[in-house]
Amino acid sequence: MYTASWVLGRPEFIAVWLAMKIAGNWGRWDNHRQLYHVFLVGNGLCILYGVVGGLFIEGAHWQQKWVPVVGLVVGTLLLWVGVRYELRGEVVNPPDIA
Repeated sequence: MYTASWVLGRPEFIAVWLAMKIAGNWGRWDNHRQLYHVFLVGNGLCILYGVVGGLFIEGAHWQQKWVPVVGLVVGTLLLWVGVRYELRGEVVNPPDIA
């Protein structure tokens, strides 16, 4: 959806969709801030991948088109390694938010 909204020239859809997702979970995050942060980081990555994909489809005039893709992949891997390092084998069960 993010890629399609970017390519169709409607980037405001990204903000509207994100606002609807936040509104749907608003009360659940009061006692579960970690879930909120995971939500923000995950959606940020999805939006970045979607926009870069849209720029590729539009034929953005980068001299080296692979640079943003590699940057996103490396950034994602670094985030994953950082989270794994912080957890160090801990078993993390998601809280019951229902």
